[in-house]
Amino acid sequence: MTPYLFRIVSFCIYLTLLSSCTHQNPLLSNEFPPPSKESFSDQVLEGLAAQKSEEIIHQLKADRTRIYKEQVHQLHEARGKDQNLSNLLMLGATVATGPLATILGPLRLVTKPDPKTGVIEEKTLQTKHDHDQAVLDTKQIPLKHDILELYMNRTKRIQNGFSVCVDGKERRYAVLERDFVRTEDGQGPCPKTSITNLKTFKEPPPN
Repeated sequence: MTPYLFRIVSFCIYLTLLSSCTHQNPLLSNEFPPPSKESFSDQVLEGLAAQKSEEIIHQLKADRTRIYKEQVHQLHEARGKDQNLSNLLMLGATVATGPLATILGPLRLVTKPDPKTGVIEEKTLQTKHDHDQAVLDTKQIPLKHDILELYMNRTKRIQNGFSVCVDGKERRYAVLERDFVRTEDGQGPCPKTSITNLKTFKEPPPN
């Protein structure tokens, strides 16, 4: 084989290998149009927002249950020391703070005594606890919408995909054919937003 023919054959082999690599790596393929921010939201952000809102509501419900148990403990201690109703009504030391207080209002032990017995019954606290748990459940969908809007505002287009800041980290997603796959995280910077700044937690608490 002459040197000239050898160079031609080598070049043809190079082009064949290059074409094969490009075809096998969908991240480099131009077969599909550039992804839209809306498709990224549908495939990625919706799930992230739903997961985050579920985590927040789960934690708030756990906090509410903890306060309820503290209230019951206070109630039992007060009854063991003094059955005087006026002293018992002054006990209200347990107060919710942060997002929980914003949604539910103050959660003091002080409540109306039972009209028959003249004392605060444990079932009254249980009823209030169950009601508050139901209220928190109704906040999960609005909270998801708030978080989704926040993630959309933080989404940036990068080469062949998008990045979005979640929990202080820059998550990066590239397009694999028509789907998004998470790649190596970016370096940020990523802001951290307190959940108390979301719309759901800016509504006035109940009276």
